[in-house]
Amino acid sequence: MMAPAHMIAGATSWAVYHYFVKPMPEASLIELVGCMSICSVAALLPDINHPTSTLGQKIYPVSKFISMVFGHRGITHSLLAFFGMMYLLTSIAPQQEYGLLITIVAIGYLSHLVGDVITPAGLPLLYPIKYRFTIPWTIEAGGVGGMYCCCFIWLVCAGAVYPMALMGRAPINALAKLGLQERA
Repeated sequence: MMAPAHMIAGATSWAVYHYFVKPMPEASLIELVGCMSICSVAALLPDINHPTSTLGQKIYPVSKFISMVFGHRGITHSLLAFFGMMYLLTSIAPQQEYGLLITIVAIGYLSHLVGDVITPAGLPLLYPIKYRFTIPWTIEAGGVGGMYCCCFIWLVCAGAVYPMALMGRAPINALAKLGLQERA
């Protein structure tokens, strides 16, 4: 997948997580959009190993070094890198103060891995084992299928965010306002 698709997938992943897994009814729409924005940028992190990627261009020397040592879609596209990053973040940042930010980064990073697993090249999720995981029905990065996939996940995002904005952002509040929640 290309950077815009990863960013949309990251934002969508946060919206879906926020809406269905861990609603924060006290969050304002501005906070929600801020979290989605951070998650969309975090979704670019695995491509730090590609010097011509959106993120790689911003930190070219680091990206070039990682690319020379590990190649593209190498270690940074693996579960080893994901868990290593999570360990590092939770070690240096107190969970009480930065737990939400760590969760946002984790969701963004994982959304990137999921996005790349659906491409024909797949991912070496168990790096340093070179086997590449993919699914039987893949989408060509940058092709028409990728564009349709992007449109679909953008619609999912809009479908999750719009009701949150209108009805208090928590599924229970939304159901209650629609009269669909059981009364005790």
